[in-house]
Amino acid sequence: MTEVDPQLFTGCVLAGCSNIVAADGEICSQCRRIFGDTIRPVSERERAETTEHPRPAATAAQVLTRRNQRCWLCEQRRTCTRVGGQWECRDCTLPAPA
Repeated sequence: MTEVDPQLFTGCVLAGCSNIVAADGEICSQCRRIFGDTIRPVSERERAETTEHPRPAATAAQVLTRRNQRCWLCEQRRTCTRVGGQWECRDCTLPAPA
């Protein structure tokens, strides 16, 4: 039995899911079954609107950093900071607004 290199395939578009799919940008069958009709495509306009809004700056007391967390943006396991309820690594975290 030969093993298949998972890097030859693309993963499910939903953050945190590691299932493979046939084409880039697809949702795996398991996520479709779990989430059903709650999944809907996001338009380019909606995507642009969410990236335009700056995040509130966190105070030192609110910053939570932990090792071996999966960054929701790059999906790599790194030392991440909790931002807006999700883990972000140092490479992906946006600078705080001035």
